[in-house]
Amino acid sequence: MHETSILATVVVLFGSALLVLLLSRRLGLPPVAGFLLTGTLVGPAGLGLIPDAEQVESFAELGVVFLLFVVALELSLPRLRQVGRYLVVGGTLQFVLTSAAGWGIAWALGLPPGPAAVAAMAVAMSSTAIALKVLSDRGELQASHGRAALGILLFQDLVFVPLLLVVPVLGGVSDADAGGNALLRIATGLGIVGVAFLVGRTLVPLLLRQIVESGIRELFLLLALFACLGGALLTGALGFSPALGAFLAGLLIADSEYHHHVLSETGPFRDVFTSLFFISVGMLLDPLLAWENAPAVLGLAVLAIAGKGALVAVSVALLGLKGRARVLSAATLAQVGEFAFVLLGAGAVSGLGAGPYALLVPAAVLTMLLSPLVIHTVAARWDPGSGGGESSGEAEAPRARVLLGGYGLNNQNLLRVLRSASVPTVVVDLDGRTAARAAGEHTHVVFGDVTRADALLHAGIRTVDVAVFALSDPVASVLAVRTARRLNPGVVVIARASRVTEIQELTRAGADEVVAEEFETSIEIVTRLLRRLHVPGNVIRAEARLLRADAYEMLRRVEGEVGLTDRLARALAAGTTDTVALPPESPALGQSLGALQLRSRAGATVVSVVRDGKAHANPSVEWVFAADDILFLLGSHEQIQAALALLDPASVDA
Repeated sequence: MHETSILATVVVLFGSALLVLLLSRRLGLPPVAGFLLTGTLVGPAGLGLIPDAEQVESFAELGVVFLLFVVALELSLPRLRQVGRYLVVGGTLQFVLTSAAGWGIAWALGLPPGPAAVAAMAVAMSSTAIALKVLSDRGELQASHGRAALGILLFQDLVFVPLLLVVPVLGGVSDADAGGNALLRIATGLGIVGVAFLVGRTLVPLLLRQIVESGIRELFLLLALFACLGGALLTGALGFSPALGAFLAGLLIADSEYHHHVLSETGPFRDVFTSLFFISVGMLLDPLLAWENAPAVLGLAVLAIAGKGALVAVSVALLGLKGRARVLSAATLAQVGEFAFVLLGAGAVSGLGAGPYALLVPAAVLTMLLSPLVIHTVAARWDPGSGGGESSGEAEAPRARVLLGGYGLNNQNLLRVLRSASVPTVVVDLDGRTAARAAGEHTHVVFGDVTRADALLHAGIRTVDVAVFALSDPVASVLAVRTARRLNPGVVVIARASRVTEIQELTRAGADEVVAEEFETSIEIVTRLLRRLHVPGNVIRAEARLLRADAYEMLRRVEGEVGLTDRLARALAAGTTDTVALPPESPALGQSLGALQLRSRAGATVVSVVRDGKAHANPSVEWVFAADDILFLLGSHEQIQAALALLDPASVDA
């Protein structure tokens, strides 16, 4: 009965989420807001489809665990250094100013000091998902306000873990030495972080390298799940938050070259469980209470957006941002974010109760719903008709112009040519050994699956000019082409097909050029055959172009109808030119052109002779042949063959 109840709960959650998210998409609402609305709709205070919110608490806890694991995966040292000033100074200023002002307002509204502190810290957190999505869509991540927002968001991600340790103390669950114990726990947590960092810099890369060399893709997923859930279990057993363990596990992998692939492999788990987490948070919202207190909820939402936005503007102004960048930074971070619900939930179970936050939860949801509209409105006001970001004032790193999907023989040869031409290139490959070989050749390499959007995004698919996919798996080729075309509609996509039957499918997926090995092999055979038949080179090249251009029509013809074109047939019948170098044993040596009587005996005409690198056109009948002379002959194929028998009998016999 219990299993049936859990199954029914999951079905109701996912089914309701599907419907609400589809509606949210049409209304332009962010997915997080859709999940929150789903929880409100199916929860005890809504339709009551799930009468007890505790049924999804275990899923919600896993959601927090995966969320923190993914946050840590994205906090690599290079990314932290890129926005270091905004992270350390701007993040500290924003969090301290907002928390202090929020605590003062909450205390003035009648909240006790403990709940007021939790509410203030919750309001100080912004939505990473919403802010970065809007910045990415507008192409402003590299603008000054985009970097400032990213740095402040990263600071909030980092400070969130210590905040989870402080909330139980504010709830009064500790004794008189709570303050000292809290400091001790935080110090212990920092110590664990330091140890984890040292271990991660030494042992984790070795373990990941062994997994890569094994060639078993599933090991990445198993390692990620083991590290995430194992870390959560360990810190939970030691009395810390399970989310802290997941965060530390993510840090262990974040500095490795494989963390993007781990991120993509754990993506589905993160999405499922964090969705359930936001749904469970939405269950905290009482629609009737929000409706009855609509002015208060709306007032809190407006106060949060305006007050927080103003304090963000002050923080970035102290860092030197001016005008548009300052205002856009404020608008981007003015909403209350996902971690606020985690803090409020932690406060509710730590003795602070859910009552003090009854109006703050719907107000926070409202700020998330309004955030995209606020950002676009402010951007239009300060920069009408422009969606792009302002110049960062810093030199950008050279972008790759070509993306190579896979590092097999074809792309290895292509990379050598591109490097010799000084064309910036990035390689994406899932085989750790080949990826390491490419990296050893001083090439930018992304270890990842070219069929996954996150791997291509990390490799810069949105800015490259050309993407080449030379994969042996036809299904993977189609997926990679389709994903690349979706992420960058303007990129030129060249794909390799093993068989001609794959050409049309790759073209439908979005490939601009498809090179079929089977088809190219047939063209190469035709080309070599025509050379043996002494067909002029320009005719051969023209026929090869015609065959490629006529590829689809050729493939649709009935077997037996495919043949040489009329022009080629006429060329074969009419005649051609050929060259022959006279070997030392040639019977023609020492004879004159007139004495040899080549035209009367074979029918071919000598139109030119090259001797010592100099061409002699239309030689006279007195011309005497010498070894290594190169003769240019004109005639039909039979005539040239007869002339070869007179000039170099050994080659004809061979």
